[in-house]
Amino acid sequence: MTETYATGTGDDLVAVASAMRPALAARAELCERERRLPEETVKELLDSGLFHMRVPRALGGLGCDERTKARVTAETAKACPSTAWVLNILAGTTAAATAGLPEEGVAEIFAGAHPPLVCGVNALGGTATRVPGGYRVDGSWGFASGCLHAGWAVMGVRFTDGAADASTGIVCMPMSELSVNDTWHVAGMRGTGSNTVVAKEVHVPERLAVPVPDGIAPALQRSPLAPAFSALLLGPLLGATESMLETVAAGLDRRRVTYFSYARQSDSHVVLNALGDAAMLIDTAWLHTDRVLADIDAEAATGPMDMHTSARGQADSAHAVRALRRAAALLMGIAGASAYAESNPLQRAWRDLEAGSHHAMLNTPHSLELYGRVLAGAEPNSPLWGPEATLFA
Repeated sequence: MTETYATGTGDDLVAVASAMRPALAARAELCERERRLPEETVKELLDSGLFHMRVPRALGGLGCDERTKARVTAETAKACPSTAWVLNILAGTTAAATAGLPEEGVAEIFAGAHPPLVCGVNALGGTATRVPGGYRVDGSWGFASGCLHAGWAVMGVRFTDGAADASTGIVCMPMSELSVNDTWHVAGMRGTGSNTVVAKEVHVPERLAVPVPDGIAPALQRSPLAPAFSALLLGPLLGATESMLETVAAGLDRRRVTYFSYARQSDSHVVLNALGDAAMLIDTAWLHTDRVLADIDAEAATGPMDMHTSARGQADSAHAVRALRRAAALLMGIAGASAYAESNPLQRAWRDLEAGSHHAMLNTPHSLELYGRVLAGAEPNSPLWGPEATLFA
């Protein structure tokens, strides 16, 4: 990375992402076809420093906040949503590893000349059995976005010595000791390579294992749980929808309304109304995103979120993706049947948005129910909230 990137402001980092858009867009079809990021893209993201934008400066990163990461990944998604998704996940997980692991573990994975890339899955896909010097880990974790480009993996496990009340937590393992099953054959976000990572009798030393809440770092313990996971997914989805708006708006003077008396779409008040509606829905999504990210950036530094703010943050994220899906539907309607041609980048952005926005952490109906329950003083409908909240489920 250059000194300009390392000392730049949020606007500077967005400008870096914007400058990369033409090259990323040119490789978007290749990214989707190969179901992974092209090596040229990985190198450019590493050289730019964007993969490590959330890593503390003391460890070689840029130390930006969540709002900046969302803006950077949104800008990247305007060229290739799959690339933005991988950037978003690896940037977030690599930074989380610096807060969630013991100091000795952080020192080990950051011991190289350049910061590492860390992928991760918080679902409890494995078990960690106590052995001399650490743990023996076995398991399988699906949906491991970015695993094809990472050097380390942080995975959710159950720690057990045969007891029924095993604790949960994380282990960090080098990808060289893991295998990757090619399971990512999907309709959207194809280029993310979100395959299944498998561990078979991998030895993990205690410095790379964190039973929760026994030893988790205070900075991570203070962070809101589910709102942080759901909100960090929003940047690529916002950018994908913004790219659709840009494309559709740019074509209004060139396209006619077929079979109706409008030589240009821009002459139709119906079309312009739909365009304005889509733009406002995207703005709505950004406003909710800004609110939850501001809460996360503020509260992670000063103390835990209260229940109301945490549940509202989850509802913010879920409401944002609902607004984006509605905006995308309007824009595809304006673009018409030709938008579904494989050669049209609109259909890729639409498919990627649909796939990404249906992530389990962005479940709109149940997230809104959660917020309603908290407002009504009822019990939350998720184990991620309340006094027994856990990072892993």
